[in-house]
Amino acid sequence: METYGAEATIYFRPSQSLTLELSGVYQKTRDLHFDIDASYSPGMLAYFKAVYHPSRNFTFSVSGRYIGAMEPYYDPTPIYSDDGEFTGDYTGRTSETVDPYLNIDANISVSNIVTDGTFLNLHVTNLLDTEYYYPTLSINNAWADRGTLGNGRRYMLTMGYHF
Repeated sequence: METYGAEATIYFRPSQSLTLELSGVYQKTRDLHFDIDASYSPGMLAYFKAVYHPSRNFTFSVSGRYIGAMEPYYDPTPIYSDDGEFTGDYTGRTSETVDPYLNIDANISVSNIVTDGTFLNLHVTNLLDTEYYYPTLSINNAWADRGTLGNGRRYMLTMGYHF
């Protein structure tokens, strides 16, 4: 494998109650043995996070991640002709390249709602209900020719007490 790339992060705090963060990664990874792009290796990753904390008892945050296109598993099984001669080819990719996607999550947290130490938290993942796929992992998942479907929108409500 051969990889080159760059990574950068910008952190900005325009006020005591607002924090913004943006990170990006560009990378190129090649499997030199087969001279192909490496499996499961997106060329671009980006992350952002915004946290609004206007009071001691309330926090709202939004975060997101962009994942670039990824190649699925590469099956290196050699292909032989009917007479048993190696054709020079290999089985190859187990499915299609998965498209890039953007997922956004949100979180609201309120503390000291009943008494000191109590909290209520609502976390929503995949806020936009984006349809996205993970690359197929092996020849055992060859039926997933578009990749494996990721999770849709999910909610988690948590209530608790800090002690």
